[in-house]
Amino acid sequence: MSKTAIEKIVKKVVDETNDEIRTTLDEELKHSLEILEATKRKTVMEVEKIQESTKGQAETVRRRIIGSAELATRNKTLEFVEQKINEIFQKALQKFEENSSNEYKSSLKWFLEEAADMVASKDLIVSANKKDSKILKEILDEVAKTKGANIKIDEKPIEYIGGVKVRRSDGTISYDNTIEGRLERFKSLLRRNLGLLFMGKGE
Repeated sequence: MSKTAIEKIVKKVVDETNDEIRTTLDEELKHSLEILEATKRKTVMEVEKIQESTKGQAETVRRRIIGSAELATRNKTLEFVEQKINEIFQKALQKFEENSSNEYKSSLKWFLEEAADMVASKDLIVSANKKDSKILKEILDEVAKTKGANIKIDEKPIEYIGGVKVRRSDGTISYDNTIEGRLERFKSLLRRNLGLLFMGKGE
């Protein structure tokens, strides 16, 4: 498993669900357009009811009704995107657990090295789950030597699927390089890509 294993799993899950996402997005877009068209028809009817002497009021009514419909459509789109992101990450986490192998040791080493670089201190404490803590004991001296730092393993394990959390010994700076933490940092990118897909600008 390479240092970007979880990233590759996320990409694979996204690729596998792209057709489903596009189909659903097409349906959502069609439904949204139908709502907007119905709203515009309703707006015309409402405006026609207002006398010529109250043109300003007619325009206000028109803007209010259309604005409300567009906001509702946008909120529904955002809800759908968030739902899909959560589904993708859940599938990715499941696949990660299923596909963990002996190569995970090198991935964990890279996670530790990256986190150590981000915290940038000579005295570090690393936290991991029970399984990963055992692996860390095998690679800790090598990483400490490479980084020129004193690294200790926190005796209290953390409840994460994998990866590490590294902090300065005084607790002032920390970096979350757990699997869940890395996935969380991908959300903004995935959110943007799904948004582009909804607007018909995706690949």
